[in-house]
Amino acid sequence: MTLLKVKRNEVVPDAFNKLLNDLLGELNNKEEEVAISSVQPPVNIVERKDNYEIQLALPGWEKKEIALSLDNSLLSVAGSKETPKDDKQIVHKHEFKFGKFEKQFQLPKEASDKINAELKDGILYIRIQKKPEAQAKRRIEVL
Repeated sequence: MTLLKVKRNEVVPDAFNKLLNDLLGELNNKEEEVAISSVQPPVNIVERKDNYEIQLALPGWEKKEIALSLDNSLLSVAGSKETPKDDKQIVHKHEFKFGKFEKQFQLPKEASDKINAELKDGILYIRIQKKPEAQAKRRIEVL
């Protein structure tokens, strides 16, 4: 678990501040620790004639920090990465998300167990082949 110090200010309009105060308590102008338990990388899911593709945005991640597993038809993707530290530079803005994550995907019955993954340009591409019978074009008779 990572702790992040947050300093609230009065930049947000008063009505929104009141809503936040009602929901989260008196947070304005107080420094506090907020627990961040996980990262949730954005996901795209694409279906093609012969496969499904899951794309996870993981800028700055390396393949050794990511693990995939398949249990029956449940595909799990997990990762863990520490925030990089460099004493030779000052970071003024940091929006890339690091920490731990786990996402699970229930694969459809048409999916086979032929799965490959590639990390390229900050995107994890997971390709799941469809079973041959799911790819075949069929004629359906009307009764």
